[in-house]
Amino acid sequence: FNEGGLEKLLDKKTPPGKSPYLTEEQQKKLKHMILHSTPFEQGLGMATSWDTRIIPSYLQNQYGISMTRVGVNKMLHRLGLSYTRPTYTLAKGDEQKQRAFVQEMEMIKKLMTGDMVVLYADETHIRSYQALRATWAEAGKQKQIPTYGHHASVTLFGAVNVLDGKVVVQQASACNTGSFLEVVQRILQTYQGKYVLLVLDNARIHHAKQVQEFLRKHEEPIMFFFLPPYSPHLNGPLDLHVLGTPPAFVLSQDQTLQKESRLASASAPAPFDASRLRFSMWTLRFVQFSRNIHKIMWSG
Repeated sequence: FNEGGLEKLLDKKTPPGKSPYLTEEQQKKLKHMILHSTPFEQGLGMATSWDTRIIPSYLQNQYGISMTRVGVNKMLHRLGLSYTRPTYTLAKGDEQKQRAFVQEMEMIKKLMTGDMVVLYADETHIRSYQALRATWAEAGKQKQIPTYGHHASVTLFGAVNVLDGKVVVQQASACNTGSFLEVVQRILQTYQGKYVLLVLDNARIHHAKQVQEFLRKHEEPIMFFFLPPYSPHLNGPLDLHVLGTPPAFVLSQDQTLQKESRLASASAPAPFDASRLRFSMWTLRFVQFSRNIHKIMWSG
């Protein structure tokens, strides 16, 4: 108090605590290694994922530092890591084409008018058989699940409007070109008077000759916009292939789309205007032209 008065008296300095086992630089290297390599690639056995049994062994061999599994776990959380199940990604995907697709979709969102709709479409097969899992049964006997020698299946087509979340769903007996075109015709009926941009993957039925002929006859109200090859993650709003139970639609959490959805729902629908529809068509044609220019540049 005599040195600094009341402020000096109330100034309580927290003890520095125990020094970390790893330096800041070592922690950065450890984090980078965990995120971008596997134990197998580092010569630590055959494991393909990192856990708190392998990492202490690595630290001991690399730095001569002994840490418990609990200590390693706390350190990894401080580094912004979490223990989660990984997912597969297609190694053949072209990152340059994927980035270009994202930029094109951003351009479309900025140029959209009230007479345009963007839908993501997909299809999947739903089969009747169930996966067998462990259950309680009488000791020494294996529970029997009756089966009928065949598995019924059904094809489900779906398309979701990214602005308002409305869906078009159609069941079919087979996944073929005819069934796909029936879905496309239903989409055109649902959005009559609108210019439809339909985002699709590169399934064969989407590129069939019959589909090309259909597009030539209906080029004004609809345009297909294809995902880059091996890029299912870009079909974010709708991916029916991940569903093992009856399908549910996963809507995009994109904040921009949510904002546009609120604005669209708050305003009354404008009367149909053919000139505005033509403007919408040429807007998307411009984007398609830009995409073709990019393809020429990539091929060069």
